[in-house]
Amino acid sequence: MDNTKYVFEKDFNDLPFLNVCKPEQGEHYEVSQYSMKVLFDEYEYYKDNYNEPIKRSMCKPIQISSKGYSISRKEKYYDDFEFMPCINVACDVLTGLKAFTPETNIGCFKTIYHTAGNFLPIPEGANFSPGTSGKIGNSDSYEQKLSLIKKLFEEKDIISEKEIKHIKARIEIGFGLGSSTHLDKIQEANEKLKIQDEYQIKLEPLTNNIQLRYWIQNEWKKNNKNWKDYVEANYLHDFVDMKTEDWLPLSFDSSDPVQACKLIIKRGYRIFKKR
Repeated sequence: MDNTKYVFEKDFNDLPFLNVCKPEQGEHYEVSQYSMKVLFDEYEYYKDNYNEPIKRSMCKPIQISSKGYSISRKEKYYDDFEFMPCINVACDVLTGLKAFTPETNIGCFKTIYHTAGNFLPIPEGANFSPGTSGKIGNSDSYEQKLSLIKKLFEEKDIISEKEIKHIKARIEIGFGLGSSTHLDKIQEANEKLKIQDEYQIKLEPLTNNIQLRYWIQNEWKKNNKNWKDYVEANYLHDFVDMKTEDWLPLSFDSSDPVQACKLIIKRGYRIFKKR
């Protein structure tokens, strides 16, 4: 870490994987300067391929308007003799509070909820849509998120040419990659683009994890990296069954926060020890 002084809500000194850094400007914990600095400093993959974290508002062009920090790729993607714009990377929580059944006592989980072991690197705008609170299989759990990512690695065609054009257009004009943009804003942007013919792309709402699909396709699959490469680069070893041939994501028990805590602490330790 650099010499910047951070204010920790919990400071464990020799156990940095348990530290919870207080956000400085109302941003989410997972995209605070400290959390993104941990991502850059401690993950070898992002250190090699991305630039140091900067405020989202300083990224040119801006990809998302939320407060906090993100990292941008050093080199653009390259596909069929064409350069492809890159999506910046931030973080999302791997398992959220709503993943547990309402009657479950999640006091222990809250203590490590905002630590590095529970932050998953994701492309900007790719926050997973939350499921129904208290239902088994809630998409706010590590099992659901990792199962979706694994599936995308295994499917052949995960993003269409039209969807790629939508992402490229948004990045190029700095419209933003958030999925909740109001339709009137999209219409206003299309008017500014001055659509002249039927072949020019018109902006539409982003749906079905398009940001995640674009990123996995161009960041990983186009570089001949598979699900296991992704697991290793993101220190997710403890969240998959490495005894199985396919490294299946572990099952999530919505009534057992202690098990989730153990996995998060293990991963946090792994991140800082690079093991």
